[in-house]
Order: sequence, then structure tokens, then C-alpha cells
Amino acid sequence: IIGSPPPATDLVAGEGIYEGYFNKRSVEEHAAFRGHLSKAFALLHPTDSDIAPLTVIEAGYFGCPAISVDDFALREITSSSNHHLLLQRPLNAAHLSASMRRMLADTVAYRQARQNAREFAVSNLRPEAFTERLQRGIKAALCIL
Repeated sequence: IIGSPPPATDLVAGEGIYEGYFNKRSVEEHAAFRGHLSKAFALLHPTDSDIAPLTVIEAGYFGCPAISVDDFALREITSSSNHHLLLQRPLNAAHLSASMRRMLADTVAYRQARQNAREFAVSNLRPEAFTERLQRGIKAALCIL
């Protein structure tokens, strides 16, 4: 588990490790964070307050699909979810585990989701792609095209 600590009652000995936050300004901690994403099967991101979920974007760079909520900016940054599972609220452990089991059961769809996540993130969510879209939008608004 990375990020906010879960309730102590949710941490069962031997069933998971709480890693805490990673300071991405630290070369070592950023490398450790990237290492986790590069090896992750999926990103389980059941947020109730993350309006700009960079973690989902970062996971996409590694071809790591996310299981998250259909809320905030997640639909926009996941391309209407052709490579991530976006769930309706209210979320609970049963919904999340069923989604993970679905990913585990369909290896062909899972491999395609990994490829789609990587391609979408690299093509659309890198800083240069954002700058290009912003510049096109400004030019269009100024009728410069």
C-alpha cells in the first residue's frame, strides 16, 4: 500500500505491506516508487478525494492498468476507460476484489489493457503532449490556425 495509511483494522499481518508516501523529489524514493509501478499487476486506486490522480497517469507510463472510481478527472485521463476499470460508487471490498479477479481471469484482455494504458499515457499524458494541446487550443481561440 502506497500513500495514505489504511485503517489499522485493514492491515492484516502477512497480507500486505504499507510502504507510506514516496517523496518524488528524492532520487531514491522516486526510483522506489517507479520500481513498484513497473512491477505492479494493477493499481488499485479507490480514491474519494483525488481530483487530479497523477498516480493513475504514472502507472499508465508503465502499462499498469488501474481500478478506480468513475469520478473526478479519471474518465478524462483514462480515455473513457478502454484500459482501466472505473467503478461506480459506493465502492466496497467486494467490488474491488471482483474487478481484480476479472483482470486475473482474462489474460488476453489484461495484456491488451496494459498495452493500451502505456500507449495512451505516452501519446496523450506526457507534459509535451499537454503543451501541444494547450498551444493548439490557444491558437484556435485566437484564430491563428
